[in-house]
Amino acid sequence: MKGLWIAGLSLLLLFAAISGGVKVQAAEEYPTKPIMAIVPFEPGAGGDLKSRPWLEKASAVLGKPIVIVNKPGAGQTIGYREVYRAKPDGYTIGTGAATLVTSKLLGFCPYDYRDFTLFGRPYHSNPILIASTKGKRSFKKVEEVLSSAKSNPGEVTIATTAVGGPYWTAAMLFQEGTGLKFNLVPQEGSGGFVVTQVAGGHIELGILGVDESRGQIEAGNVRP
Repeated sequence: MKGLWIAGLSLLLLFAAISGGVKVQAAEEYPTKPIMAIVPFEPGAGGDLKSRPWLEKASAVLGKPIVIVNKPGAGQTIGYREVYRAKPDGYTIGTGAATLVTSKLLGFCPYDYRDFTLFGRPYHSNPILIASTKGKRSFKKVEEVLSSAKSNPGEVTIATTAVGGPYWTAAMLFQEGTGLKFNLVPQEGSGGFVVTQVAGGHIELGILGVDESRGQIEAGNVRP
């Protein structure tokens, strides 16, 4: 059997709104006060866990505090809106993901990555497929998942992040790539919601990042 690849679409981008006409202060004067960083993920989500270390490092380099504000919900678009509406003076920045592309395509918001100044890509991570150790079907190998889905189209459940999110997109690609029909169950938020459902045995499988799932893997509640 050929190996299966779940596409890694979880980009994290640093951006600032460019709407309006205010220019950032000259480099030698910036920053002169604390910077607010909007993180559009709930605390404990992969995007949150990955954002904090390098924002702390950036704060140390700049010599000014970077205050992290979590604004989760609606596939990260609530956080994006906060940055988009902010005064573009360099003192409100944010993090993002593939939803900077997909949200506009899906009609969730009227703007996308072209409406922000993109600073770079601090990380790229590939999602993983996890299985509950408490469900009626305790999958141990991907081959078992594929065999069950082939025999029972639409019955094998996979928890994903919110519609339009990176791991939702990965789940759609996984389904398309296998040519099988799964019961995809989008959650309200990011990977933290996914791992909770799978670890509790409520949903058989989940697609998410390794950061959110590491603790439950070590506890034996899910297996990758």
